[in-house]
Amino acid sequence: DLVEVTAPLGFFNGLFQLNPNASEPTHSVRVISSENAIEPLEISLIRATNPHAMDLLESRLVVVKGVTITDASGPAFPNSGNLTLTDANGEILTLRIDSRTNIGGAAIPEGAVDVIGVIGQFDNSEPYDSGYQILPSRLEDIGGEGNGGGDGSTPATIEELRGMLNDDYEPSDT
Repeated sequence: DLVEVTAPLGFFNGLFQLNPNASEPTHSVRVISSENAIEPLEISLIRATNPHAMDLLESRLVVVKGVTITDASGPAFPNSGNLTLTDANGEILTLRIDSRTNIGGAAIPEGAVDVIGVIGQFDNSEPYDSGYQILPSRLEDIGGEGNGGGDGSTPATIEELRGMLNDDYEPSDT
């Protein structure tokens, strides 16, 4: 979906973001059009070492291909937490699992996978040039190498994204 969001702009741990409040009548999400194909931008993890390049990618839908998932504390994804993506060259990027997705508790795939997600940042100190992460919105965004992540289906719908945003949402929840 193509949407228009009306909300104040805020800054949270290195990331500029919209801060909508569901109880504020002047904040809104309006669907402009639906069924729009969104192609994620393919990036390599070498970019993760370049803060300027990562800043330009913040809030973009991207795909990283052929990465392995490491630093897991067990065979399943945490309900909320960080893991590490590593490519064949040893470059790394944080994989952030958000509790508002269906990823927590699912088995972590072995071997190389493709991951689709939005680039974010969580860095609480100046100069805000680290803490970059990729945030998949659902389990289907993490899948076998070569298929673009998951089952190749379309990205999360606006209804799914709205479901992740509730009346209790505060920027500190992320």
